[in-house]
Amino acid sequence: MERTRSVALCREHSPQLIIMDINMPNMDGYEATREIRKFSKTVPIIAVTAYAFASDKEKILKNGFNGYVAKPINPTKLGIEIRTMLNKNFTLI
Repeated sequence: MERTRSVALCREHSPQLIIMDINMPNMDGYEATREIRKFSKTVPIIAVTAYAFASDKEKILKNGFNGYVAKPINPTKLGIEIRTMLNKNFTLI
């Protein structure tokens, strides 16, 4: 269960947005995101990574994430990324 805890939590709670660390023990963020995408194609997932090279961003976006922020986390940049994801994925009626 520990290996897939983040995936199980996502299944159980159906979050509106996920902030996923790339480097987690047991199951990295890429693997967890692939598992989540099997049952949720639309939930926005923002990667948190220590790497900020252009090739890293490309890899992140190709692996099912919708966006990313680099560590150390800048609260303003994280807030912008969250607002961007929410604006893209929600429609007010």
